[in-house]
Amino acid sequence: MFYAVFSVLVGLVNAIFVSDRFFGLVRLGGGGKGVGGRLLELAVIATALMFGLRLLEASSHGSAYSQGWEFYAITGCVMLVAVFPGFVYRYLWKRSAA
Repeated sequence: MFYAVFSVLVGLVNAIFVSDRFFGLVRLGGGGKGVGGRLLELAVIATALMFGLRLLEASSHGSAYSQGWEFYAITGCVMLVAVFPGFVYRYLWKRSAA
């Protein structure tokens, strides 16, 4: 179960850097979305996934564990690690001119 959820998480957060649509639905005019738009999407998706996974965990154990700032700091770091391949593809990968 964990590997399936983590695979979906990695796919979702990397899709942010592949698509120029906002949340994959709304096409933005002009040059597309910038770094700020991508970070906003990452924050919203990360928050939704954190609360969704916490709800899933609470329903499987019967009661939710209290989670302090450590949980949210670690989850944020995991999201940054998961999004790194998409960031490299979008901003650091050198594409040929041909």
